[in-house]
Amino acid sequence: MLNHRQLGITKQEYDALIEVKKLLALEEVIFAEDPDEAELPPNRFNMAFEVTISDNKRGYDCGTTCCIGGWMKLHMDGPLVKDEYGRVLVENQYAVKKYVQAERSPALHPLFYPMQASLHTWIEGYSSHDVDYEPITAAHAVQAIDNFLKSGDPDWTSILVNAGLITDKRED
Repeated sequence: MLNHRQLGITKQEYDALIEVKKLLALEEVIFAEDPDEAELPPNRFNMAFEVTISDNKRGYDCGTTCCIGGWMKLHMDGPLVKDEYGRVLVENQYAVKKYVQAERSPALHPLFYPMQASLHTWIEGYSSHDVDYEPITAAHAVQAIDNFLKSGDPDWTSILVNAGLITDKRED
């Protein structure tokens, strides 16, 4: 496993990434395709949402849904605070979005944005039309985090091809 310097990220980001991997692997944060689904547990994962705090028209709060970077930012801001129902409380969801979108170490971009080499630059052969972030599960995220920690490359391409979520467009 590479250290934070070798990965090009801060120590705080590195420690948060390890914590998020544990949360996902232990299913303390579970995959949710629909973050507004009331019947699901309160703290969820979906790569299509930096952070979503549901308080919808049906009159209930369904908890917090975040991507890898969103959960990392919540960990970096201090110990997770939960309400009496076990929902993680988010003080400033805009700070979470800002971190994921702009304030993170640049080396984290490919982990936070599957199939992108850098901001708005897709991996060769792919475009935004090829990738839907919503079906990416917590198990896929754990694989990507493991890959990133070992090599600095999350290798989303292999993960998503093996899961049948994208077509393999890599050259042999």
